[in-house]
Amino acid sequence: MSGFLTFMDRYRDEAACIAALAELRWPNGFICAGCAGRLAYQLTSRPRVFECAGCGQQHSVTAGTVFHRTRTPLRKWFAAAWLIGQDKRGVSALFLARELALRYDTAWLMAHKLRHGLSERPEYPLHGLIEIDESYYGGRGKPESRGRGLSDPNKSLMAIAVETVPASPRQGEGIKKSRFVAGSARIAILPSATAADLGGFVRGAAQPGARIITDGLKSYNGLADSFRHYSIVQSLPLRRGRRCARRRLRWPPDDNYDGRLGSLRLG
Repeated sequence: MSGFLTFMDRYRDEAACIAALAELRWPNGFICAGCAGRLAYQLTSRPRVFECAGCGQQHSVTAGTVFHRTRTPLRKWFAAAWLIGQDKRGVSALFLARELALRYDTAWLMAHKLRHGLSERPEYPLHGLIEIDESYYGGRGKPESRGRGLSDPNKSLMAIAVETVPASPRQGEGIKKSRFVAGSARIAILPSATAADLGGFVRGAAQPGARIITDGLKSYNGLADSFRHYSIVQSLPLRRGRRCARRRLRWPPDDNYDGRLGSLRLG
């Protein structure tokens, strides 16, 4: 937790958090959006607000952010953001409520806003090597839910795209000793597994030209025009009632990745 203590020492109080947000909003110093004035006064009664000395227009350092109009101390918001960003297992609202002395509904709303802010950033598309897959949720045990059908209203199609990045020395051997870990991710509920819906999801989540890995679903075939698409069939056909022997495939060679680290065991 030394990293957390260092982080909290840096943002030790409300004033430090406001100063950090002001620096992010005006990296070259205050500039009024109304008159381009460079001098402003911080309001004593509302320290998150700066008033232009020239025209009197007021600017809040939290405007347009997940912190806007919150009554929760910014230091607790910053702590929640650090905890959510650092724990790969995920952080529950109950954990935040307990650790930050918050009401559960407040902690839930904070976690929801922070996660939403991380996922809805089109200026930060997924890049590099991206694994994409789809799955179904709900409708289990019902005849109308078999296969890829979505006639059951309790059954939904989910698509997910996850960056695959090399593990750092601190992360050790990575997931299942692959020397890779998961990076940023995008997830969405889609109306169908058609080329239009899956293709739209991928194009909205990934940077053009990125390397994407999918299964053999034909709906992904049209992605080759925008991405370096690698389709991998993860199961082999049965022969005389027995599954074929497993075989090993490697990722396509690339200057930035060691092919030995990206092998998949199929079958």
